[in-house]
Amino acid sequence: MTDSSSASADPRLDLINRVLAELPCPLVGSVAYDGQKHTKTCTAKAFEAFTDCYTLLRPRRVLEIGTHAGGSALMTLALTDASVFSVDIGHTWIEREHSFDTWGVPSKEGGLDKVTHVLQGHFPGRFTQLVGDSTSQATRDKLRMANALEHFTLAFIDGDHSFDYVRSDIRFARELGIEILIVDDLNSADGSDVLRAVKEEGLVLVKEW
Repeated sequence: MTDSSSASADPRLDLINRVLAELPCPLVGSVAYDGQKHTKTCTAKAFEAFTDCYTLLRPRRVLEIGTHAGGSALMTLALTDASVFSVDIGHTWIEREHSFDTWGVPSKEGGLDKVTHVLQGHFPGRFTQLVGDSTSQATRDKLRMANALEHFTLAFIDGDHSFDYVRSDIRFARELGIEILIVDDLNSADGSDVLRAVKEEGLVLVKEW
């Protein structure tokens, strides 16, 4: 784990902040981003958490469910050599502040197009975006094909946080043979459905960030 001073001097943090400035809307969150409601600056706390996570897990190819503004994908790309295959429904958000529309970006695929353009520009050949419902047959057929070409070694599950969706995403990741899962918002105030899905699927908690 790095301290705040060494984190601020890390060139990877500088890269992250430069890319964040180009992404279509601010990051939304309170845990990893020190309580700032909307920010385009990665804090030392967030940087240290993601660095610690990926130092432990060392993924080679990541399936991400839930792209939103590209923040988690950016952290993965900047802190590892892994490729990221991200799927997102593209237009449905739990809260208004999560919507691309709120930040002056066209709805539906418009925001994801911008995210894809920025991430592929900075990390050529390492980021793939798929627009679709992670639980639909059509989307899963495409993900099975992608997994057959090169196996996903980690799944980052951060899509719809309802119990049925989280459970379905977990089961599908395991169907693909992915043994390492990161499940977002496991301990958040509104994460009871996430926690219930994780428990019912019998996942073993290795570490919380």
